[in-house]
Amino acid sequence: MIQAIICRKLPMNVVLEMILLGDRWSAAQLQQYGLVNRVVPADRLDDESRKLAISLAEKSTAIMRLGRDAFYRQHDLDFKAALEYLHSQVTLVTLTEDSAEGRKAFFEKRKPNFKGR
Repeated sequence: MIQAIICRKLPMNVVLEMILLGDRWSAAQLQQYGLVNRVVPADRLDDESRKLAISLAEKSTAIMRLGRDAFYRQHDLDFKAALEYLHSQVTLVTLTEDSAEGRKAFFEKRKPNFKGR
């Protein structure tokens, strides 16, 4: 099943080499091909995971959801249709309570208190 993922992420010749040779690949090699975003030493994994989780938790869940959905939906659209769709999604984001809170917090130089709406 991993083949379905890597065939969409890596060049075909790299995937074929992986399949035919069955070699182990290091995390650094996988990062080089874009299959993993970050590589950290094993003794730093918990700390780095915690930092990432905290960073995500500080964001607006409503805006993150809209952004994630827009990212995947526009992927298969032609360029013009993708721009039009993304413009409509940015408009939706600006109408959220969290967007207003983010702007207000920015001008007040404080951390935002997002509600997920």
